[in-house]
Amino acid sequence: MNLDKYQERIANDFFGEIAVIAGPGSGKTNTLIEWRGIIMQNYTVLHLHSDMSNGVTNVDSVTKYQEYVERAKELNMTALAFSEHGSVFDWHGKKEAIEKAGMKYIHAAEFYITEKIETDENGNPIKLRDNWHCLLIAKNFEGVKEINRLASKSFNRKDGHYYYAPRIEFSDLLNTSDNVIISTACLGGILNRASDNRSEERRVGKECVMRCR
Repeated sequence: MNLDKYQERIANDFFGEIAVIAGPGSGKTNTLIEWRGIIMQNYTVLHLHSDMSNGVTNVDSVTKYQEYVERAKELNMTALAFSEHGSVFDWHGKKEAIEKAGMKYIHAAEFYITEKIETDENGNPIKLRDNWHCLLIAKNFEGVKEINRLASKSFNRKDGHYYYAPRIEFSDLLNTSDNVIISTACLGGILNRASDNRSEERRVGKECVMRCR
């Protein structure tokens, strides 16, 4: 089944053959095709990986960002964000491509969070392999610079930030300014992991949630 046929079947299941979007008594209806156009014009993807995420951690996408931009333009979307794994690789190129396509660029990244980076008696970082996922979105240009600084910090191997993956500490997350929106990312996110059956996961997750309130 091709993509368009699949989307049509899903839309049929969700909306029925004809979807009424106007107020009661208006007599105005929209077909599924019109509905899909309306949805796409008002839907913004915030958690999206291109093939640039693959070199950082696991393989989440084999699609180049230019292909995403082209498809978003075809669907009449108005804005788009790329949130690569722990990085902001080629963010300026993405910004130019999105704006050239007539859409708004949203700066974002999916960060990996470690509870705390501690050092031993010799000053060497103690390497603990823990990570929680978190999505950071810039509200303005100051937020863009803040996210970029965190991404650079996360790749520092000498001080222990980079261990299997680029990471920032909970303190880095909690000290972000109002220029950055903090959101959950996926099943590896802080809110989901706070309900994990493992006691350590629950403790750290709940502590972070309480401190973010």
